[in-house]
Amino acid sequence: MKTEGSHAPTWTVVREILSHCLESPDAKDTDEGIHKFWLTADSKNWGIGEVRLALDYLVSKKQWMAKSPKGASAPLYCVAKERLEEIEEFLRQSVSDR
Repeated sequence: MKTEGSHAPTWTVVREILSHCLESPDAKDTDEGIHKFWLTADSKNWGIGEVRLALDYLVSKKQWMAKSPKGASAPLYCVAKERLEEIEEFLRQSVSDR
């Protein structure tokens, strides 16, 4: 779990993003779009900073998501489709660990 001042992602946000990716594997969006449209109503209270931490973790550490190079607009994020089974297993385990 995230503690005040840490640079670890909030696992709730990570799970919400990954759940959306499993439901809509062709989805692509900016960090702000993910914050606005991908999170459930219960998770909307997390700030854009939390979403960015989660995306950084999912792109850099886990490679479960890809980030398009920044061009004229904000980068787009999408799921790494070849990792969907691994993501599904992670989500299944995270539910059973509660």
